[in-house]
Amino acid sequence: MFHGCTRLAVKARFHHAGLLLKAVDATGSKDSAACKAGRRVLAWRNLFWGLTDAMARTTTPWTPGYVLDRTSITAWRIA
Repeated sequence: MFHGCTRLAVKARFHHAGLLLKAVDATGSKDSAACKAGRRVLAWRNLFWGLTDAMARTTTPWTPGYVLDRTSITAWRIA
């Protein structure tokens, strides 16, 4: 779960920073629907980074050598 959430956060960062912002700069339309979609991508990216931080910081021992964080994992599964 941690790996999947991190990968999606990185992809959202690439799409927002790399593609959407360059498209808005190229067209000069900061109030367009594409710009609003870019803000949504940024919000989802921040959500996924927050979930990965929570997964890494708030763990409980599970079996020897492993930890578990059910709260953040279940939040990631429905996102």
